Amino acid sequence: MKYLILVFLCVVGLNGSAQTVDLEEAFLNAAIKDGKWTAEGMQERGRVWRIIKKDYPVLPYDTASKRFKFRYITEFHGVSKAQAFRRAKEWASLNFGSLDAVTDYEDFESGKLIFEGWCRVLYSASVENMWGFSKSIPDERRLYFSMVITVMDNKAKVEFENLEYFVRIPGYISSLNVYVPTQEFRYPIIYGFPLVNDSPEKWAGAVSLINNTVKVLNGFAPDLGKHVRSLSDDYKF
Repeated sequence: MKYLILVFLCVVGLNGSAQTVDLEEAFLNAAIKDGKWTAEGMQERGRVWRIIKKDYPVLPYDTASKRFKFRYITEFHGVSKAQAFRRAKEWASLNFGSLDAVTDYEDFESGKLIFEGWCRVLYSASVENMWGFSKSIPDERRLYFSMVITVMDNKAKVEFENLEYFVRIPGYISSLNVYVPTQEFRYPIIYGFPLVNDSPEKWAGAVSLINNTVKVLNGFAPDLGKHVRSLSDDYKF
């Protein structure tokens, strides 16, 4: 049937690493084969997918561990391991507050530091208005993570683990006239995938959130490298 001829490609292999856009399309293909949606539902998903695919983030997804592997390298030529190790601790203290509160692990011999931190992610959320139409509104999420920094002479590796979004749902009166108290919880960002398993009107907001999350994560390693490279500036006074 023509309505089955959408933008979906072949199902990708699920060994090793993969891009999540391929995994999304694999999920859509499988759902079509299983008859998960009506013909109209598949048409709508195909239409919306064609729109959002161009903005879909490139995510380093590891299919073995079923986690995202965010890894960055920053270089600072002429800086020793000892200097970089000290500067990395300074940088974490400046960015995350009390060093005692955020340092989870440190070992100079291996050059490894592990910090617990969080940051704000601003994005455009998708919500329904009173007429049932989807619209975008400014919103934010708090992103919690473990940052693993491994330093050596001239460079450092920055990795992120345990990525979780913090969600706060304000209290409200239910349709049964019962007060539901405020709820606060954290969930791993991988729980939001595949995005296309949710209703199509929410896809744009989900793509905006993960895109801006990637932008925020991309900024940490360059900022760390800049702080380490500015070592000599400390004594220009």
